[in-house]
Amino acid sequence: MSLNDPIQRGNRQTLSVSVFESQSKQGIAGITINGVVTYPSGLPIYEFNGKTNEAGHFSYSWTIDEDAEPGTFIAAVSATSEQYSIRIVESTTFEVV
Repeated sequence: MSLNDPIQRGNRQTLSVSVFESQSKQGIAGITINGVVTYPSGLPIYEFNGKTNEAGHFSYSWTIDEDAEPGTFIAAVSATSEQYSIRIVESTTFEVV
């Protein structure tokens, strides 16, 4: 998972996720992605979902509000697939200044 860090209020943030097969390193298409971004206070601000593309990639972009509170935001993402018996949950932080 990757994000711009730090990022200024009013700028566009993009979260990118890749899901791949561990041995072949090939991307896996069609994996369900669910995510949430929370304010430093813990309140959710953005929720998103989708599926990985043919190369196993997913991205979500949004604009950080001009009046967003500065601080450490948390992005949490889950990747699931019954076909591949996948259930991965990861989180990362980024700084809004």
